[in-house]
Amino acid sequence: MSLPQNQACTLASFAMSAATLMFIMHFHLLAGVFFSFFIYSLLSYSSKKLKKFLPESLAKLLAVLIVLCLLGIGFFYLLTKGVNFFSSGFPSSSELINSFSEILKSAGSTFHLFSDMDIPESFDEFKYAAIKLIKYHISTFALVGKNALHLAATVVIGLIIALMIFLQHDSPPYFQAPLTQQLSNRVSNFYLAFKNFFHAQIKISLLNTFFTTIFLFLVLPVVDIALPYKKTIILATFFLGLLPVVGNLISNTIITFIALSISLKAALLSILFLIIIHKLEYLFNANFLGKSSKVNVWEIILAMVVLETVWGIAGVVAAPVFYSYIKTELAQLKLV
Repeated sequence: MSLPQNQACTLASFAMSAATLMFIMHFHLLAGVFFSFFIYSLLSYSSKKLKKFLPESLAKLLAVLIVLCLLGIGFFYLLTKGVNFFSSGFPSSSELINSFSEILKSAGSTFHLFSDMDIPESFDEFKYAAIKLIKYHISTFALVGKNALHLAATVVIGLIIALMIFLQHDSPPYFQAPLTQQLSNRVSNFYLAFKNFFHAQIKISLLNTFFTTIFLFLVLPVVDIALPYKKTIILATFFLGLLPVVGNLISNTIITFIALSISLKAALLSILFLIIIHKLEYLFNANFLGKSSKVNVWEIILAMVVLETVWGIAGVVAAPVFYSYIKTELAQLKLV
């Protein structure tokens, strides 16, 4: 007994959507997909505002120019800051080696109170241990480089796809085949879930930036520690915070690295800050996203835990969007 055409097309579209999501996660395409939706969201928002003053075609072109200019400015700003940081921001090599040796001695004397673990106590010992580690894990480091190139390629492809979809001329209303219509509905629902997620992530990023500002300007000065590059760190925290979980880890790792150049005490405080904020982000992220997508906080936290078990950090990043999308589909079917 065959199913009615509409019902068969609906089931086929759900099966294709599930297969697509599995394909994205298995082949590590999540960054490219999310970046593509992010760029398309920015383009749509910019175009919507510009259409109030300009014809639609001109508004689209201007929106593309604005977004591309912002991306270019952001990229070259970060590149310039990075070059300045590593060229002029660091002390001389001899000063850095002496400072690093003192940190290693301090760390060794501290950790030996709690553990018998062998910790390098000089820069030469550390260099020897680092070279030995690299030789032992050379295949892992090669894989990291390969994954970085793969990530960059997927992001660039995602940008191109977003631009192509946005710039295509809207066709006049016409009859769509049932399967085409159902697939269009699946993509629309996923895009809605992503928009809710992105709006929530902006709030998370602002919250992370607020906590980081308090830590840099209030907490550390209380214990007589002053980190350099405070303004750059805060700016980087906001933009990296737009990446769920991973961005928070990167920004706090940068803080810890800079703090380590000051003292072991500053580095340990930074690590403690990293742990606390990383754990709090689970709750805040789930809370903000739950309000925007009518999903309970405990549901998103559970989804994060489950997908982290399956796909690691990528699963944590995908969980809010994937779960929100699934619940949206179930709600439209009046199953939840």
